[in-house]
Amino acid sequence: MSKKPGEGPPRAPTAGGKVVSIVADLTRRRVQRAHEQAATTHLRQLESAAEMSEHEAALEDMDLEEGIAWCEAEGSREAKVSWTELRSLRAMRSCMRGDTEAGFAEWAEIIAAEPTIAGTYLIRSRWLGQTDLPAALADCERAVAAEPQSAVAYARRGDLHRVLGDPDRALADYRRAVSLDRELFDVHYTMGTVLGGLGKLEEARAAYSRAIRLAPRYVEFYLGRAATLEHLGDFAGALRDFDRILELDPSREDARSHRAFCLAQISAAAGAGEGEDGEDGEDGEEGAEPTELDLAALDDPTQLVALAKMLALQGQLAAAVLAASRAIELSPDHILAHRLRAVYRSHAEEGAHAAVKADLGRAWELSPTTAIYRQEYLDYLMDLGAIDEAVTVYDRALTLEPDSAELLYERAACRVKREESFYENDLEDHETEAEKVARLTAAIADLERALELGKRDEDVYFELIRAREGLGDPAANAAEIERTLAALPDFIVVLALRESRRRHAGDLAGADADRARLVELGFQFRDD
Repeated sequence: MSKKPGEGPPRAPTAGGKVVSIVADLTRRRVQRAHEQAATTHLRQLESAAEMSEHEAALEDMDLEEGIAWCEAEGSREAKVSWTELRSLRAMRSCMRGDTEAGFAEWAEIIAAEPTIAGTYLIRSRWLGQTDLPAALADCERAVAAEPQSAVAYARRGDLHRVLGDPDRALADYRRAVSLDRELFDVHYTMGTVLGGLGKLEEARAAYSRAIRLAPRYVEFYLGRAATLEHLGDFAGALRDFDRILELDPSREDARSHRAFCLAQISAAAGAGEGEDGEDGEDGEEGAEPTELDLAALDDPTQLVALAKMLALQGQLAAAVLAASRAIELSPDHILAHRLRAVYRSHAEEGAHAAVKADLGRAWELSPTTAIYRQEYLDYLMDLGAIDEAVTVYDRALTLEPDSAELLYERAACRVKREESFYENDLEDHETEAEKVARLTAAIADLERALELGKRDEDVYFELIRAREGLGDPAANAAEIERTLAALPDFIVVLALRESRRRHAGDLAGADADRARLVELGFQFRDD
């Protein structure tokens, strides 16, 4: 369930007058178990709160009734959201106990009372996912229609598309999910897997890298990136990842064998096979890290960059940063030195965000038309929540490529995302209402221009709807929905959104017509 400002988990008074949170307790147990597992195996634990609710041991001893009663008595919007979640958990518990009839009956009651809350559909889809994938997918469609800004809903729908063998739709949903919440490291990882399967290796590498930046201790993330780097022929980069895997989990023999293969490829490329003679460098001593005095004697930036790469390959990241810094001292405009220093520093130095950002920005400034430099810089800014800075990067990029529909779309999406990003990153936002209107109006202008240039896809139309909604003009928003469906009549998310709005507005004939079309498109309605 997506969390909105001011909303939180349900709270039920105890006999002692204290306040306990049932949902928070479930989440606490999930996090504790994940940390315990990661501490011993470093394997990823990606269960969401809804997934955790499937574990009977976590639900059996929870007093859901007390929380439900409190929410019913309290009556606020926050309490209604919590009420749906608690009752959904109770329905899940009924199904786990074998009484599926009672569980589905309760879900039907919840949806009849509160049809616009996504969490109910998502929890029910978790249960359906075990036996009826099309029905689980239909529930995710309903969740997306109910809360179009719920990153979790898109991520879950993407998972189901992937399982059902539709990687393109899965990828579209994953992209939407991370545009709404860039902290979903598991979604970045799964995107890498899907992109790799589609042969989009550079994009897969970037997705794995984002997952690693967000969660740097999960072995599977490094394995995914290392395999991608091997396919790209970057054996040195793959070797670094395999070294990191073995540092986290020395028992991974698969990583050890791949590491040996990478060493063989690097030696073959070098010609004489100098460097490491054995799998673990047993026949030679590891070189000592150079000091600043040692580096001062080197005056060739190209040699220093090569030294930085070699040191990084040996796992000496701090020394690699020094070597790259010396290269920059001698040649301030050395693009590769700036880029490498940013990469090595991000791994070697905790909290070096400003320095990493500065180097990535400098590399892009030195070669502003090179897409990879621009994208790496933008990805890092977005990870930091620096939306305003990202917009300025797009501003400059568009002075160089003014008719790039993709850049126009990305700048607009960035502007629409700004308010959410400030909230997600706990940043204080001083934007005035006039500034907000100007921002969203500029985003709409970009999106309209992207349409003119031929980018007439779901992404552009969906951002237009979000921007209109942000301006708080229901009539304009409704008109945008109609225009979208005129251009893309089978855009299920928007069609379901219109069906819901028509029904709430009392336009039952229009809602029924939309409903019929959704059924034709495979959107499965239940007797909710």
